[in-house]
Amino acid sequence: FGDGTRGQRPDVEASDRKLEMMNNTPDRFHSLADALVHQLAFLDLDERQRELAEYVLYSLDHRGYLPETLESVAEQCDIEDVVVSELREILGKLRQALHPSLGCFDLRECLLLQVEAHGIDDPLVQDMIRDHLEDITTNRLPRIVRSTINRFSQST
Repeated sequence: FGDGTRGQRPDVEASDRKLEMMNNTPDRFHSLADALVHQLAFLDLDERQRELAEYVLYSLDHRGYLPETLESVAEQCDIEDVVVSELREILGKLRQALHPSLGCFDLRECLLLQVEAHGIDDPLVQDMIRDHLEDITTNRLPRIVRSTINRFSQST
């Protein structure tokens, strides 16, 4: 053979690394909800609360957001006599135990919940998140400066 491959042995070491990597790959996809449901075992929930918690967790999207309102989730839930206040209570327990912004509706709420959970009581930080998140992501810093200087210089 004129291509120089005659007599060459396959790279056994590379083959072994590939086989090892394939053996270490999980055989089944686990969603965020699957991972979080396993954490429910550590929470003090009765059977109904656990069932509602699982329903809420499987209602989350891949980011941990709840893409629908709690009212909509309650309407779609096949658990008997579910009311929004029950779901709100369960969501509060999940946030306290698993993550403070679990089940939020958007990035703004996600950040505000995390700021609150960490005890950051800075009006400027809250203002930035509440009123200027889009300005931050689009680098409209002069707009933020004008707005915050006016607002916060009047309050001091």
